[in-house]
Amino acid sequence: MEELRRRAGSAKVFTNTHPVRIHEAARLAAALPDMRFVLVKRTLEDNMLRIYMRKYGRGNAYGYDLKTIREHLTWYHEMMDLLAERLPDRVRIINYEDMIADPAGALRVAADLCGLPMRDGPLPTIGDDRGCGEPYRQFMAAALES
Repeated sequence: MEELRRRAGSAKVFTNTHPVRIHEAARLAAALPDMRFVLVKRTLEDNMLRIYMRKYGRGNAYGYDLKTIREHLTWYHEMMDLLAERLPDRVRIINYEDMIADPAGALRVAADLCGLPMRDGPLPTIGDDRGCGEPYRQFMAAALES
């Protein structure tokens, strides 16, 4: 709690986008009743490809084998669904593809959940690599079957 206070200072909103925090989400929710979670799901093949293509400096041992990547992502999606089921007033799940197609809509979901106003004006441009796994779908399927 002290570390959170130090980092957040006087801010009313503190965000953390590190995916490893899913392991602590239930404890954080219990300790901080005002905490809200906006969780992002992505098409499995696209997410698998991006993880497989990345070289990690540490951790993420699952990231070098498509089967273990799929297992990890499947587990991760289950944890998101479980959090949304157990904390329906505090959790929203946004699909990456929907967020890219309608960034203002995704922002509205997060703002509504957190009780924050939506500001007018343009949103920052965000990257779009929807469908990046499509050209590799058959190769990934073959690797997963072996």
